[in-house]
Amino acid sequence: MTPNFANLTAIRCAWVTPVLGVDGRLLYLGPLLRALSRCFKSFVVVTGEYLGDPAAAGFLVEQCGNFRRMYSNERVTINQVGAYRTGIALATPAVFLRFIRRPVDLLIIVEFSLYACFAALVRFFSKRTRLLWVIEARPRPGSSRLLGVARLTFRRLLAKLADAFLTNSSDGSDYVVNELGVDPTRVVVRPFLVSDFSSDTGQQMPRTIANGDTIRFLYVGQLIRRKGVRVALEAARHVHERTRLPFSLDIVGDGPDRIALEQFAASHGIAQLTRFRGLVPYSDLPALYRAAHVFVFPTLSDYRALTPFEALSSGLAIIASKNDGGVAETVDEGRNGFSFDPQYPAELAAHMEYFIRNPDRITAFSLRSIEMARRYTLDAAVIALKTAASAALAN
Repeated sequence: MTPNFANLTAIRCAWVTPVLGVDGRLLYLGPLLRALSRCFKSFVVVTGEYLGDPAAAGFLVEQCGNFRRMYSNERVTINQVGAYRTGIALATPAVFLRFIRRPVDLLIIVEFSLYACFAALVRFFSKRTRLLWVIEARPRPGSSRLLGVARLTFRRLLAKLADAFLTNSSDGSDYVVNELGVDPTRVVVRPFLVSDFSSDTGQQMPRTIANGDTIRFLYVGQLIRRKGVRVALEAARHVHERTRLPFSLDIVGDGPDRIALEQFAASHGIAQLTRFRGLVPYSDLPALYRAAHVFVFPTLSDYRALTPFEALSSGLAIIASKNDGGVAETVDEGRNGFSFDPQYPAELAAHMEYFIRNPDRITAFSLRSIEMARRYTLDAAVIALKTAASAALAN
């Protein structure tokens, strides 16, 4: 059945998320939410935490209830790949009371949390409200097995309240259907979270290597243990010692591990090959992607990182860790890049060496990335959400 998007213009919709943006910055969410706000009769983002300026968001933002995160210390090492920092997120039921007093036609709830749970309960008490649950990808496993069982049981109960689910990938769909027990007919599988660079996809030119030019590798992200930047440096050392061929590795970002990483590069003879650029304004990132040939993402654990999608939209070949929840979406093995196990830096080194020894392959890999990126545009993301919203309303 073809979704009736015209009916959405009569719908009052609320996007519900415990936290909006990162440190007050909307990043890739900004364009998506602004586009959605034009699709419905009314649209509001209800959140427990937003550090930005609501008046400058470009859509209505309403902060509702108290939200507090309680974390333990991060414990992720190269030999014990874990998840994000463990802990709990506490929330008051104010968001439930808000929608009971001022109901909407459609709730779009982001991920699973106590805040989301309170909002989802509205579906149980309200006959007029429909619920669309959006999940980026399969959740990363936690360190506590007992807590994992309890969390899964809790989510299976909540999933019964949803009229439809939307997830970015087949891996996310497999989690919703086979682990949460959701009817496959209620699951829409389409990319809905894309990089902010996707608008430039149609203008991207494939990378080419001039005679005498060196392969430029690029990493963008935080400099923390979980991101595995040490793995990239280990791989660069392997390549340098094995081949003595020229290449460069640009590391963009900052964090508590930066000094240790710079010291590692200096003490292992690769300081001349690596450049730590520090924190760069988001508006300057496209130029850095355009200057590179191959994107390296050595994360030890990521839910579904957006930087590989930025690399995809920028037409880069990609070497990405298998521990990124979005790797199946950004890497077409052997055609636009390679995946690897971050526990073995030599595996990453072998893929880096492949591009250094075969620079003529860069253009073909770049073309494939540009082709894949057409699936991850803002227009496609909006259509995915409208399709899922129509499915929820029709249930």
